[in-house]
Amino acid sequence: MSEQIAPLTYESVLSLIQKSSLEFRQWLEESSQKFDKRMEALAEQMKKTDEMSRRTEQKISDLGSRVGEIVENMVGGDIVEQFQALGYAVTALSRNIIFGMEGTKDEGEIDLLLEDGDIAILIGSRSRPNRVKSMKLVLFRSGKRSTL
Repeated sequence: MSEQIAPLTYESVLSLIQKSSLEFRQWLEESSQKFDKRMEALAEQMKKTDEMSRRTEQKISDLGSRVGEIVENMVGGDIVEQFQALGYAVTALSRNIIFGMEGTKDEGEIDLLLEDGDIAILIGSRSRPNRVKSMKLVLFRSGKRSTL
């Protein structure tokens, strides 16, 4: 048996359009709600990621500071004995001397200062987490300067 198709009338076409429009609005509302939920979840995940990033940056910063301390201790651990073995009669040792105006290009730090009468030996070390970046020794003797 074959089904008979009802003839198209203005009312039947209007009914189909209204039904399609209603279905589309329902679909659009559901999609909008799903999108809003996904955006809320994404915003929450971004907050968590930002917090993790902040904590990681702080840990890296702390690690960098700690590595700097370790390098300074490695360099300065037995530095007095090392210079005494070279013939210097080291009479004083100072650590972490800040000089210059704070916040300017003239500000700096001397990691270690050794004194031997009219001789001053300044030692600066800079580090990165995976290696010593640089170390500089400056020797002052009676107004004369030389870099070791």
